[in-house]
Amino acid sequence: MSTKSVLIAILISICMTSIDSKAINDINARSTLRNLKDFGVIVEQTYVDGRGNENTSSSLQTEIELKLRMAGIKILSREELKDERDTPVLTAKYTVVSDWGRYFDFYNVEIELRQLVSLFRDKKIISPAITWSSMRRGSPKYGKGKDEAKRALFELIDEFINSFLAENPKK
Repeated sequence: MSTKSVLIAILISICMTSIDSKAINDINARSTLRNLKDFGVIVEQTYVDGRGNENTSSSLQTEIELKLRMAGIKILSREELKDERDTPVLTAKYTVVSDWGRYFDFYNVEIELRQLVSLFRDKKIISPAITWSSMRRGSPKYGKGKDEAKRALFELIDEFINSFLAENPKK
C-alpha cells in the first residue's frame, strides 16, 4: 500500500469515528416538520476517484423528488424555489471517494432541512437554520461505494418521509 493510500485510509478512519453531531432527528426536530406545506429539494452529488478526478451530477434529483411526491409531499419546482428566498429546502448531499489503490471506497450521505426560524429570546431575529437532519457514512470494498451510498441515501429519504408523515398525517 502506498503512502498516499495509507494517509487516505487514516483520514477516512478519523472521519468514520467522529461523532455525527449534525444528525438531528429526535422528537423536537420532527416537530419542526409539522404543518410544513411544501419545500424545495437540492441534490449535491459528487464522485471522486483516487486520481483526483471529480464527477458531479444531479441524476438523483429526479429520483428523490419522485419518491417524496409519491409519499404525498408537495415539492416546489426549481422556478418556484428561485422566486422564494425564505422557502424551506431539503438538501441531499451524496459524496463517494474511490481509492485509486483499489482497496476501499468511502461515502458520506446526509440530508438536512433548512428553514427560517426565530430566536426564542428575540422573535424579531430570524435566520435560516437546519431543523432536521440525518447522515450515514461507510467504507465498503472498492467498487461498491456508489451502490452503498445510494442505498444509504434512500434510507435517509425514507427516514425523512416517515418523520414528515408522522407530523403531518393524512386527514
